[in-house]
Amino acid sequence: MHNGICHRCGAATVRAAANSLSSQSTHTTMWPPHQPGVRGIFKANLGQVWQYVCTTCGVMEWRIHDPATIAWINANWVAVPVQQDQPPG
Repeated sequence: MHNGICHRCGAATVRAAANSLSSQSTHTTMWPPHQPGVRGIFKANLGQVWQYVCTTCGVMEWRIHDPATIAWINANWVAVPVQQDQPPG
């Protein structure tokens, strides 16, 4: 959707905003994962998260464009294991 075309419906009615969830900053704080109740110092990362919304069908996408922020997430967040599709049970 970051190219202006909705990947769901094909409309050219995509709108974007950086960090629209917080009016306090142009950057979003990203934390490494940790267990609830754990105390200590954690190194956070500040990065821009862009939100794209198609005003025709309502689909929304979040995207990070900064390579340094992507590298920080890759080094600090937990990888999601690939799972085979399970038939409905």
